[in-house]
Amino acid sequence: MTDEKDELIFEHDGLRTPEHLCDPDPRTRYFVRVDPETGVTQPLTKSDQYESVATYTLSEAVPVDVRIVFDTARNLYLYAWFVYRFYNVAEQQVFACLEMALRERLKDEMPLPEEYWSKNKKDQTPSLKPMLRYVIDIGYIRNENFQTWRDRGIIRSRQRYELEKTQEMQDKGLDSIELDYSKVVVTDEDRGDYDYLNILLKHIPNTRNDYAHGSGTLHNQVLHSFEVVSELVNQLFPVSEKCEDEIS
Repeated sequence: MTDEKDELIFEHDGLRTPEHLCDPDPRTRYFVRVDPETGVTQPLTKSDQYESVATYTLSEAVPVDVRIVFDTARNLYLYAWFVYRFYNVAEQQVFACLEMALRERLKDEMPLPEEYWSKNKKDQTPSLKPMLRYVIDIGYIRNENFQTWRDRGIIRSRQRYELEKTQEMQDKGLDSIELDYSKVVVTDEDRGDYDYLNILLKHIPNTRNDYAHGSGTLHNQVLHSFEVVSELVNQLFPVSEKCEDEIS
């Protein structure tokens, strides 16, 4: 049991006392896992915490130093089970991993064209946003390689299919109709003009800068950043290029 004083320390994010060093953060108890089929809720466990972040990985083609920084971010997320504020430190770290990966990927292309320099023309070393804009412009990363972009097309195609089958049911005067989602085909129209890369170009630098300049941001919804960074970094270092380097 914890006494009132210890609870107060947890609530105010003070320095942990040695006897409570490995206690879960009290806020950990606020969240549950919901079974998508039954709707039954269960308390989150340390295994849930691990599995949720272990999903996101970098390929062997990514330089080892970058992978180490990424795993530092993953460990911070894991240990947020004990220290809730580590969630946002983990997100800050995963963006640091991205910037490191961009610098490593573009090291042979520096200095970048002048339009990617900072306003101070003497500084030819671009920051996160210009480097991100460059790899987008050059085609190193693409919309279709992000799960979020693909999901948008899938969701819209399923909705279109359901509307089409509903119309067919009405036209034929049927009371019911069978839905076979295996027949759903995602079209360019389903994908629309969804430019996910432009969203990332705005969101990632803004969030990184918020952390870098000192922030009181506190939430645990940071896994999407791990998903985005892992997909982005893996695109920067394609496995095929790694294989070609080893062969040569």
